[in-house]
Amino acid sequence: MYVFQNGKHLPKVEKAIYRRQIWKLDGLGFEIAELVLERKSDMWVDVTVSSTEKAGVPLRPATLLLFDNKDTRVPMETFSFDGNVGKGSSRIETRTIGLRAGTELTAKLVVPGDSTNLSPVLKP
Repeated sequence: MYVFQNGKHLPKVEKAIYRRQIWKLDGLGFEIAELVLERKSDMWVDVTVSSTEKAGVPLRPATLLLFDNKDTRVPMETFSFDGNVGKGSSRIETRTIGLRAGTELTAKLVVPGDSTNLSPVLKP
């Protein structure tokens, strides 16, 4: 905390605490894979995709699309998973997007030739 010479100081900044939204990404061959949405302010949201590979296990290629719940034609963000054999490593990718408080999102996990999974409505 900064204190001026006269003994006065700036007021403490009140930081709002937001609940994270987490969606598990199943069916890709990862030990753990998830989408995490964490609001930073009324205008900004961190979007994190993390995955941990199982060594020697085949991984399936897939695409994760993030949509505004009101417009599911054009994705707001896209994440790709390349299909290889797992090496036992981890990966974390974080992007910050502009998103007004109260906006609802939907995520779609597309595994070519196999399945498409939709998330529940996410409200970061």
